[in-house]
Amino acid sequence: MASVPVSVEQERYVYRFGGGVSDGGNGDRNLLGGKGANLDGMAGIGLPVPPGFTISTPMCTRYYEEGGAFPDSLRDEVAEGLAHIEKVTGKPYEVVLKERVLDRAGREEREDVDDAPHGSAGE
Repeated sequence: MASVPVSVEQERYVYRFGGGVSDGGNGDRNLLGGKGANLDGMAGIGLPVPPGFTISTPMCTRYYEEGGAFPDSLRDEVAEGLAHIEKVTGKPYEVVLKERVLDRAGREEREDVDDAPHGSAGE
């Protein structure tokens, strides 16, 4: 992935939520997209949401328009987003990610079992 230098006037691209933080302007859909806006909005009114961050819609658009390039500043902003998750959870990001992946896999496995036909072969 290529990166491009950022201009002197730097735009913000990463918005954190959860753990008492709501960076996204009360759930601005144009800025954060639907899911990001909903999570930010819930965090903004004090509902418990897991900590995370959203890369803005303008950054995603820019990424595609520039052939997969992004400003150097995005790496630092994403690192700040990951640090936010680590601070709120008290765990390194790698541990949090592994827990979420395993939790999701467990839920999907349970859904498969719930969808399976009842009874056994030969009944």
